[in-house]
Amino acid sequence: MSGDKDSAQQRDDYRRIKWNGWGSRGRAMVLDPNDPFVVIHPTGKKIRGLTDFIAKEISGSTGGERVKLTPSPSVSLEEALQKLQPPVVNDAFVSAFGSELRSEQLHQDGESRLIHVVGKNYRDLWRMRRGDIARAPDAIAVPESHDDCVKLVALADKHNVVLIPFGGGTNVTGGVEASPFETRRMIVSVDMRRMGKMLSIDKESRIATFECGVLGPDLDEQLGRHGFMLGHDPDSYIHSTLGGWIAARGSGAYSNKYGDIENMVLSMKVATPKGVIETPLASRQCGPDMSGLFVGSEGIFGIITEATVKIEPVPPVRHYEGWLFPSFEEGYAAFYKVVKQDLAPVCMRLYDDDETRMSFALKTDAPKIQDLAGKGIKQYIKLVKGFDLDKVCLCIVGFEGTPYNVAHERAGVTKIFHAANAFRVGTGAGDNWQEKKYDLPYVRDFALGHGYWADVFETTAFYGQGVGLWRAVKQAVRDVWKAEGKQGWIG
Repeated sequence: MSGDKDSAQQRDDYRRIKWNGWGSRGRAMVLDPNDPFVVIHPTGKKIRGLTDFIAKEISGSTGGERVKLTPSPSVSLEEALQKLQPPVVNDAFVSAFGSELRSEQLHQDGESRLIHVVGKNYRDLWRMRRGDIARAPDAIAVPESHDDCVKLVALADKHNVVLIPFGGGTNVTGGVEASPFETRRMIVSVDMRRMGKMLSIDKESRIATFECGVLGPDLDEQLGRHGFMLGHDPDSYIHSTLGGWIAARGSGAYSNKYGDIENMVLSMKVATPKGVIETPLASRQCGPDMSGLFVGSEGIFGIITEATVKIEPVPPVRHYEGWLFPSFEEGYAAFYKVVKQDLAPVCMRLYDDDETRMSFALKTDAPKIQDLAGKGIKQYIKLVKGFDLDKVCLCIVGFEGTPYNVAHERAGVTKIFHAANAFRVGTGAGDNWQEKKYDLPYVRDFALGHGYWADVFETTAFYGQGVGLWRAVKQAVRDVWKAEGKQGWIG
């Protein structure tokens, strides 16, 4: 079990969240004050290739001189606070809140409101950095239990107050943003981060019940004390909550082996205006699956307060390694063969040539011997393997499980990859991916802070359509840039 509520409150205080960027305050990629061509990683390590990558790949610089990036600063916190509209206050609700919960659990200060205005996609942060704040919540409620949420929803229903559930603040679909047309009713953002405890664990059945405000690292830390883990690893893992994963129908880097969040959730409690809905833990033999209402619901039906999830033993062996393919098409075909042979690595990620170049540009300083080894690999695959270095594609493949299972999976994948003329670059690439896999939002923020917009879009496709879709999307984006006279990079 986790510690007491005071320690959870201190650890998960939402005031650590950046109001105009990703992650926690004080953690960002920034230019080295002593060298305008070096970027300092949040860990303090130096990235020497990113500014040149941005100048060449995004700005289209072809000259011999290196191009310095020009800062595009955000408005200050004080300026942003001045942009907040006066709050709409429902006095009857506020008074009743103090009677049913504690007044300390309702925050109405400007900074709390500002932190909960939007999520973290490009459009959200671009507006916040400009001070374009359309409709902030009028107050922030911080429940500490399922019962608190039940009382809060009942009060909001009685007094016609809008509630917006808020987990870690990483939403990118507009799910935490208030409607700008809602000008008459009070809007309360419900911050769930005080609800971070593991309530129970059944090791034999391999299930555990959590409060849904628990952040990813805290969830796995609590399970890890008992030798278990969840196996869900979205890009937002460090800063997002179990309830947010459920409400967003989350998928993660390890879904190939452990499934998506909808495959992990067995039961949940939801506080709704019509009462508490608790979905059954046992398998359903007939009738509709009520869980389907709430998984992917973005919080529109109620507040998901508790969830029982399947858990996995911490694997005794974890092995991640990198490979290089001559082209994206050849890597894609090899992936298809892996799937056809019923091999199931925990993770398989294939970067196309453009994204591979960015991956290399994001490399932090390494010991001289590693740098020399990397240059040697490039020469080998070019001169011996015949790779075109402008088309080479990086693949990361990971295996977890017992020694026997990992050895079996690795042998099968290795045979297929070798047949596809791929080159193994070893566990160093896998370790580097593990270290940097949560970095892309920081790269996005760095670009945004220097006048470049950057965002992602995603979709799903059948295997037979994947390569064609990949080509078509990239070409469509480039056609728009050409028609508009713009320059950009798509990976």
